[in-house]
Amino acid sequence: VGYALAWVYAPDDRDGLLGLLSDDGIAVWVNGQEVWRNDVSRFVTDDATDIDVPKIRLAKGWNTLLVKVSQTLGEWTFKARVRTADGSVMRDIQVRATPPEDN
Repeated sequence: VGYALAWVYAPDDRDGLLGLLSDDGIAVWVNGQEVWRNDVSRFVTDDATDIDVPKIRLAKGWNTLLVKVSQTLGEWTFKARVRTADGSVMRDIQVRATPPEDN
């Protein structure tokens, strides 16, 4: 398995979607709450279409996003993007790979 941790800043409390694609299984936690788990064996397609699209809730301020990818065979990868409740890209957020200083 491999893990990735990111911090997502939202200017207000809001609902959204998390567009996911993984090779292979994937589990996701937002602010410590599991929001998705899909134990599958698959590969990432060239078109990078979101296959898993769980609902998420972001709190105002910094939110943690933890992704776990499990591997069965071959290469592994994942993609995650935060979307609005209607599926469009959420453009007014910030994403960091390192902890924010005010967290």
